[in-house]
Amino acid sequence: MTNTIKKELLKVNKSALQFLHAARGFDFEKDILIAKIDEKFTHNQVTKIIYEKIGWNFAGAILVKPTEKNHFHKRLHYAKITHAKFDIERTRKEYEYNIDNFFTVGDFENIRKHETQSVYIIAQSPELLTPAKAPVTFNNYTRYTIAADGVRKCGDGRGNSWIDKITIQLNRNEKIEYKPYNSFYPGEQRSDNIGDYIDKSGYNLRVVRTDLKRRAAALKAKKDLNAVNNADYTEREKALKEGINAVKQYIINAVNNATTYDGARIADRAATQFSYLICDFERLYKYEFKSITAKNNHFEKMETRINDILNGGKKQ
Repeated sequence: MTNTIKKELLKVNKSALQFLHAARGFDFEKDILIAKIDEKFTHNQVTKIIYEKIGWNFAGAILVKPTEKNHFHKRLHYAKITHAKFDIERTRKEYEYNIDNFFTVGDFENIRKHETQSVYIIAQSPELLTPAKAPVTFNNYTRYTIAADGVRKCGDGRGNSWIDKITIQLNRNEKIEYKPYNSFYPGEQRSDNIGDYIDKSGYNLRVVRTDLKRRAAALKAKKDLNAVNNADYTEREKALKEGINAVKQYIINAVNNATTYDGARIADRAATQFSYLICDFERLYKYEFKSITAKNNHFEKMETRINDILNGGKKQ
């Protein structure tokens, strides 16, 4: 009976057994229960079947096939079985195998009671479970061989194309897929030239080049910072303080000499610009400038503001 139902389950979803192995570790080469109930089902019905065949100690799951009238839920839906209840846990593997999750307990209960065509019950003794092997992942610093016809390109329909997937031959029987643009690096241009990804020796050029650029940028940043910290700004800071004192005196004179609205406005504009000037002056000592250019630009900004204030708001 188990084999018949297994074949039926595989007709509904050819990847169902792969999913159950990946998600829960069921080993279909060992003693396992695969049963089926048509239409609505209860927890008692399901566990009774399991207890009769396996006993109290079990690992279990169900795959629910909704009725045809449920236009939203069409694929098999997964839930875990415990002694106390059905658990609509998410394993994050469903999508890979064309299996769906129940959104909520209410969603599950509605389908269980009113819209179930059939439910497949899978259970096994825990000691027979075989956890799925961790998938082999692409190591950026390992030498690889590209499989025959292993380069797939795609395009945007406007004449632009790029390599979408590279199939790597690990050994005689095992392959993995490398998708270069699952993640992007800043400023990176997509390419349809395999030489921009994997060199003739089989190394991932894309990652190596990006790593070299990152290291070069970090080294430059360190040199720039050291140059800023070792530069002597004594004379420039002295001139800046003298300029700030001149602005203070300018504002005092502007206030004392203001006898009209226009005169008051001149004093007001100067005072506003003075507040920005002092803010920039504080930042000169609190902010860590990353390069001499950045610090020089900050000095120039303050010097320009001082000249602007002392010239009555007219930039020279």
